[in-house]
Amino acid sequence: MLAALRQCVRLWRADRAAASTPLRYLYHCAAGRQIWAHPHASLTRASNIANHGLLMVGTDYYGFAHDRKLTLVRANGLLTFRGPYSIGRGCCLNIGSQAEATFGTGYVNPNTTFVIKHRLTVGDDTAISWNCMFVDADWHELTYDGRRPKDSAITVGDRVWIGCNTTLLAGAAVPNGCVVGAGSVVTRAFAEPNTLIASNPARVVRTGVSWT
Repeated sequence: MLAALRQCVRLWRADRAAASTPLRYLYHCAAGRQIWAHPHASLTRASNIANHGLLMVGTDYYGFAHDRKLTLVRANGLLTFRGPYSIGRGCCLNIGSQAEATFGTGYVNPNTTFVIKHRLTVGDDTAISWNCMFVDADWHELTYDGRRPKDSAITVGDRVWIGCNTTLLAGAAVPNGCVVGAGSVVTRAFAEPNTLIASNPARVVRTGVSWT
């Protein structure tokens, strides 16, 4: 607990959002979770969150998310963070009761939405920009001749950069080292790593890319 108190003081000095934030941090630490949440962050069923490293919720805003904008984390299913992670202000993570979402290390910028009914996997060192959307269910059944079933899971590899206003739908898969251009709509699984994926629907527009 002494280590938790020291970490609490360090975090509070860096982010003096409100007096309630350190108290919430110590509460989560007592339950075995290291979570630093903004006062306007709502965590539902935090007992379903397993994090291995500091989880920051609603603290990053980069100047364009209002200080009082609500950040929602609804962990009705299993939500796992394998390392340190930051969830930007105004994000919404809605993990269904039968769903499983796993994040590696990295961050998601403000105002991004995750609606996960089945499964989401995000790798290590991955950057997700603002106003993105991840939805792994259609919620309505579309029927036509020749329609083939597909895996609903969304998978994002290691060292991936997803540009702002991007949408990933059921069955989307982005391999390691890829960049997804702003405003893209990813509807299928891609296989080649280190590619630039863009457009609606998304397609490979360049290979052999890297990013910093």
